[in-house]
Amino acid sequence: MTADCKVCGKKSELRLGYCLECAEAESIIAEGTDMRDGGVSIAGEQRPAETTREKLIFLIQKGWHK
Repeated sequence: MTADCKVCGKKSELRLGYCLECAEAESIIAEGTDMRDGGVSIAGEQRPAETTREKLIFLIQKGWHK
């Protein structure tokens, strides 16, 4: 069953009212890790994103880019 995501409005299978992409972006912003506890890859090292710039880099690595 699909419904509209509370954040982006996309019809999708939801998790607590949010699509997977929005839930993952929220996790990166809040914790610096994705839904699988993976981190940002910078200079060949993968670790949780700490700064806002690292979180932005991580979101772009995940495909969030205009």
